Amino acid sequence: KLAFIQRLALPRDFLSVTGKAWVDQIVRRVAGEKASEMRRHVPARQLGLYAVYLMAREAQLTDAMVDLLIETVHKIGSRSKRKVVGDIAKDIERVYGKERLLVEIASASIDDPSGRICDVIFPIAGKDKLAAIIKESQAKGALDRRIYKVMRRSWANHYRRMLPSLLSALEFRSNNAVWRPVLAALDWIRSKVDDGCRYVPPHAV
Repeated sequence: KLAFIQRLALPRDFLSVTGKAWVDQIVRRVAGEKASEMRRHVPARQLGLYAVYLMAREAQLTDAMVDLLIETVHKIGSRSKRKVVGDIAKDIERVYGKERLLVEIASASIDDPSGRICDVIFPIAGKDKLAAIIKESQAKGALDRRIYKVMRRSWANHYRRMLPSLLSALEFRSNNAVWRPVLAALDWIRSKVDDGCRYVPPHAV
């Protein structure tokens, strides 16, 4: 719908010089009229009413698409995080009381600084428990990377198909210099879509 409206040569500057209340009134009127009622108007009036209605709908559809994009990204992120956290919970044994263990290990080390690990440390925290602590810490450190990997897989397998249509219908802008690389990347992707390029070699990215 949005792409169809964008292809029309509508006088979009017209809405900026008219009152919102008047535009809302026209939109409600067109939305409430049946096709038979609309056909009773002279052609010029029909076109005028339709033009105002479609220009207002263009803004509404754009907002809806942006909201859908944001919702989709959040949904992918939430699902990916739940999956990764669930997988981590299955793979590792959660070690409780790590702070207490650290204090006990530190105290034992101070009391016998020359002692062997198997004599000083292992009686407090055995090899298996120390290995579980290390694995849990490593899993937490890799959490963001694993979530991103799952998100990327979800996008590539399912959601990527909507990207060309999305880029053709929406124009992204920002005055913040931080987002310029993202905008440049979107322009690059759009150019590849326009060229009909399906695959891009890594050295071309």
